[in-house]
Amino acid sequence: MEIFIRRMAPNRWIFAPQAPYTAEPGGYAWVPPTPERPAPWETFAQSALKLKDDMVEWLTSFSLPAIPVDLMGFSQGAAMALTFTLLFPERVNRLVILAGFLPKGGKKALRPGLLSGKACFLAHGYNDEIVPLERAKECIEALETTGAKVTTCLDNVGHRVSARCLHAMLEFLGFNAQGV
Repeated sequence: MEIFIRRMAPNRWIFAPQAPYTAEPGGYAWVPPTPERPAPWETFAQSALKLKDDMVEWLTSFSLPAIPVDLMGFSQGAAMALTFTLLFPERVNRLVILAGFLPKGGKKALRPGLLSGKACFLAHGYNDEIVPLERAKECIEALETTGAKVTTCLDNVGHRVSARCLHAMLEFLGFNAQGV
């Protein structure tokens, strides 16, 4: 997430937690390894509960108010951000999903009006070889089912965020291209 953090406004608090599980090759994951890939909704929900507890601790330790936050994630991190938002909508102001997906079985958490009016941004590549475009479309449909206001940016890239979508995301978050 560092590539995005460098472009954020300096007058904002940014918490960018590292996912707690080791993943191959040399990365990190929000859910423990499971035979089912991707991990099911219940596994993501357990991790989201832990993330909520951590978030409360961080806000308290920095004497910050427990106001709704802007939440962003890439790939599995986007699935975690979406899971968190569906479980704790009152804690999220805006949601940014980058090359993400709704975890398998997550449709059971969808309720009309759950995210009524909540602003969500979704960026995805037409040529994503890790998270197929169909999963992004499913995610958009899921968000719209809950009443969220979804802004999308689809582009001719693989499993990454294009420059055009990065600019659109910064605009969505209220920053200019330099992050101020």
